Amino acid sequence: MPRVTKVVDARRLTGPNLDLPGAGAVIEVALEPSADDGLGALVTALQAAVSTPISVRQWHDGAALATPGPIDCLYEVVDRLEAVAKAFVDFPATARVPNPALLALQAAAAAGGVPFLWDDEQVSVGHGASTQVFPTGAIPPVDTIDLSGARRVPVALVTGTNGKTTTTRMLAKILGAAGHVVGTSSTDAITVGDALVEAGDWTGPGAARRVLRDPRVTAAVLESARGGMLRRGLAVSDADVAVVTNVAEDHFGEHGVADLATMMRTKAVVYGAVRPTAAGGRCVLNADDPTAVAWARANAIEADPERWILLTDALVPDTLAHEHLVRGGVVYCIDSHHLTRTTRAATQRIIGIPTIPASFGGSAHHNVQNALAAAAMAHALRVDDTHVSAALAAFGKHPLDNPGRAEHYLVGGVHYLFDFSHNPHGVDAIAPLVAHLRVPGSRLSVAAGQAGDRSDADLTELAVALMRWAPERVYLRDLRGYERGRADGEVARVMRAAFVAAGLTDEQIHDVPSELAALEGAYVWARPGDLVVHIVHIERDEVRAWLAAHEAQPA
Repeated sequence: MPRVTKVVDARRLTGPNLDLPGAGAVIEVALEPSADDGLGALVTALQAAVSTPISVRQWHDGAALATPGPIDCLYEVVDRLEAVAKAFVDFPATARVPNPALLALQAAAAAGGVPFLWDDEQVSVGHGASTQVFPTGAIPPVDTIDLSGARRVPVALVTGTNGKTTTTRMLAKILGAAGHVVGTSSTDAITVGDALVEAGDWTGPGAARRVLRDPRVTAAVLESARGGMLRRGLAVSDADVAVVTNVAEDHFGEHGVADLATMMRTKAVVYGAVRPTAAGGRCVLNADDPTAVAWARANAIEADPERWILLTDALVPDTLAHEHLVRGGVVYCIDSHHLTRTTRAATQRIIGIPTIPASFGGSAHHNVQNALAAAAMAHALRVDDTHVSAALAAFGKHPLDNPGRAEHYLVGGVHYLFDFSHNPHGVDAIAPLVAHLRVPGSRLSVAAGQAGDRSDADLTELAVALMRWAPERVYLRDLRGYERGRADGEVARVMRAAFVAAGLTDEQIHDVPSELAALEGAYVWARPGDLVVHIVHIERDEVRAWLAAHEAQPA
């Protein structure tokens, strides 16, 4: 039985999340084995204090204890949980004031079927041009607010371990071709149409609210990362479509997520935020991902085949995708080098894979899969196939259509490839593209780094994955601003040891202070025909300036 040793965190959950279907409060505690059931005692005490159910999600050395609560008093609920926890550990509490006007507007919006978004500073009803925004602390009486004009815009949620940003951009391109002004939030930025709103990693609920409150927006594609869902939950609970692109080992150990099944449950929060099937809500699932398939079977998606659109490379018997097709569901698959929509009644080719520039003639198979997901989501949003094919045929003609993802240039006959691949799954995904660009007799230089919050085992696995490319030269760099507790050079030292253990010599491995320094080193080393690859590519402005100075040409 576990004993509570420490309160690690206490916070609000402002939307659907791994522990609750809606808003609430959560405490995360550290545990150690004990003869006394301290955790059980804490749960009992919390239950008595808040008079609402306490959900318990336990892992090997910790647990999350969550309870639902009214959105105007979540701080107070957190404070109550903290106060009770003081009986076990020392954790301070503060007081907050209820906000009945916030609850009244929430209830009125729900009664009218009107979109409702809230945070500490602002509350809003409606999306896009119909948005009305009020200060959270100064909401007017509900009977003075006209909700009749409040409208919603189509909302798509994109999550997964890899491919999120590219899928988001592809779907945005498709919706733009269909005439929408598309707002997006992603790992790279918040955008509206072709305009940059703010650069940076914007994948949490705050970014989603900014997009949906922008009066220019007529459709929204929201990348929803694991961290935001675990820390705060989703901003919306009425999306039109959601996808989990894939699930792989990454960020294990945070918030009690330590295995693929739990990671899938975390990602699948987006499915719970999709509107009912009768209201047009649809969910897109990767039927080639074993973890996603196991989740789908455990959650009996066969009970509502109309709700689900499945993705697969190939339709073969005795698979989840084929079973779904037989039950009357829609499957997007690859057939005769085409993206294809298949039902029991008909098969419709959407676009030939060689005509998608981002697919590099099909060698960038991960982008073929991303295009498949974007096309399926567009179908769920009732976009005509002509807009899908036109957008995908244009996407990737220039590297900046998808910045930081499979950007390919030529400099003096040397190939340069830049990609955000940041885990073994991502490295393996772009391996076919690397092989395609590496002509016989050429050499390969790789520049790599990683954030400091990965374990030594994670760093070693990344190096082992890169060694499958058989590089002749490796540049290791720290990611400035992403040290996350690691000392300078520590990540590079761990990865260097892994590269040496895998067969490289110390002379083949070079420590550099930046991505730009790695570029300069490879530029001196490389000869025509060679390939230079930079993964975890984040120094975008500096690299583009270097490419411009060296008269790089998009390839």
